[in-house]
Amino acid sequence: MKPPKKPANRKTPPRLWSASEIEMLGTVSDRTLGKQLQTSYQVVGAKRRQLKIAPFFHKNPERVWLPHETQMLGTAVDSVIAKRLGIEKHLVFMKRKALNIQPYRETNRGFDWSADKIALLGTVPDSELAQLWRLSKSAVHLKRKAFGITPCRPTPAPHVKWTAEMDALLSTMSNKQIAQQLGINPQSVTIRRRKLGIVNRAGPKRTPPK
Repeated sequence: MKPPKKPANRKTPPRLWSASEIEMLGTVSDRTLGKQLQTSYQVVGAKRRQLKIAPFFHKNPERVWLPHETQMLGTAVDSVIAKRLGIEKHLVFMKRKALNIQPYRETNRGFDWSADKIALLGTVPDSELAQLWRLSKSAVHLKRKAFGITPCRPTPAPHVKWTAEMDALLSTMSNKQIAQQLGINPQSVTIRRRKLGIVNRAGPKRTPPK
């Protein structure tokens, strides 16, 4: 009898890399990135070397960032900023993360900054404008900074002296309804509710139809 044929060795198809994953190469060690992406560090290293990206080094001399350099963070992809500054990409990545600046997105490119849009900068939080215009928060932040516009800071709610009768309303209505009934700021209701640990309600209970 002929010995059974051994199954043919099937080659594992090459890994497909997204743009965001490629952007992470060299920002941390190959082994760490491999764990994050659920692949082997050999695959990560091979891709990094293929793209001629320098490996991540844990021990880097502390770099002094000038104000105009930090303002560049988030205005282009980390690799482009690194090339402009003549430094390794992972240094740009780590500094941007330390300052909590969102990465640059292609959707920011070519955005029409009209006079009306610029007039809104600083009137509401950057995050709200970013969501409205479908931009990254850093894009709005950097544009506002470029025009020297101070950020919007929410006005603190005035102090309210709460009574037992007012507290009793917290379990029956929504924040908006209570604020309207008592003539106070909804933020005051939110703060009081959190302090007492009372869950917010969508509105008063309704009796189901018979």
